[in-house]
Amino acid sequence: MVSQFLKIYRTQQWSFKTSIYLFRNRKLGNFISIATIFFAILIPSTLVVVSGSLMNIVQNETRPYSYFIFKPDVSEREIERFVEQASELWEIKVDVLSPEKLRNKFFESLGIDIINSSLNFPYSAQVVYPLHITMDKFKSHHENMSSHEIIQSAESNHGLLIRARLAEKGAIGFIWITLLIITIFCALVSYVSSKNVLLLYSEEIKSLILSGLALKTIRLPIIWCGAMNGVILGTLLYFASVLLAEQSSILINEYLFFLDYHSKNWGESESHTLVLILASITSYTLGAIIASRQIKAEILIE
Repeated sequence: MVSQFLKIYRTQQWSFKTSIYLFRNRKLGNFISIATIFFAILIPSTLVVVSGSLMNIVQNETRPYSYFIFKPDVSEREIERFVEQASELWEIKVDVLSPEKLRNKFFESLGIDIINSSLNFPYSAQVVYPLHITMDKFKSHHENMSSHEIIQSAESNHGLLIRARLAEKGAIGFIWITLLIITIFCALVSYVSSKNVLLLYSEEIKSLILSGLALKTIRLPIIWCGAMNGVILGTLLYFASVLLAEQSSILINEYLFFLDYHSKNWGESESHTLVLILASITSYTLGAIIASRQIKAEILIE
């Protein structure tokens, strides 16, 4: 039992030392393969992070709301009945703004101090809907409340949410397609790089096979070396893609009209960033596994 344990320990120790040896002696080859993948998929990786953040905004922060302006001659009792009718849906929030409060918010939105003005502001109300409400129910409720006789004008963010939901669906498709392309490309480059290493050390591999060392054990250093390259690539992609996503956040917010979310950190999509890192590590390791099996099978046949 002890001898078996020592054998396994020594085998793993040999595999680890050999993988470090290959990693050190193949600095240029490792650098070229990692740099090739890094610069080829940096922009797609950044877009994956941005798309993940876009999905988080659509799912968690873009709440449906309607804004109603009452007619000037409306009474408080009529406003109360309107609020009662608007609150029929569950989890709906109705906030009535008095003329004074609306006046203050108006000047604050302009970024100027509140001044004496002859402008007359009417009563208004903002209706905030739950996140899980369907777009059809949201539109129907808004149109129903807009037809109320005391309403002078009404607006909602229904159009924005429709565009946001379409952008969310597009982001989901883009993320999966991009991750698939990144995985295939990483595995291909890793396969070519690992195959070159095995060709360079083919004589040493033949000697190890003839000495009776298990084929599985001989493969381990190449696989570990591929995994280490994958970790380096994943780390570089993480920091670079998050940095680019943060730098482009202002431009993205401006074009997507998420005016209330300019402070949103577009690099905060942790789940998609983690998937990106795992995909690069796994695919790089997979390429090394495929190369080691194919090359060593050929050597064994010879």
